[in-house]
Amino acid sequence: GIGAAAGTFYGACVAAWYPDPVTTTQKFGGTLGKSDFRAVGRTIARPAMWFSLAAGTFTATECVMEMIRNETQDAWNSLVAGGGGGGGGGGG
Repeated sequence: GIGAAAGTFYGACVAAWYPDPVTTTQKFGGTLGKSDFRAVGRTIARPAMWFSLAAGTFTATECVMEMIRNETQDAWNSLVAGGGGGGGGGGG
């Protein structure tokens, strides 16, 4: 969802403004000074994974808090979920 989109955007910005070519160490060949497609993909996918994990942890924690406290709209549920999403899911 939103976490994956935000992470993909962030990773694309990091890859675009990184001063050196994004490469990996290869055993055989590889062009020096050119970005490797797989390395760029990893540079973009890694933040997308972490943002998605943080968003998923937030959502799951908020749903569990609403279930436990039998309240649908409460600021405390969001506060606890934000701590869980930021500390557990996004702290990586």
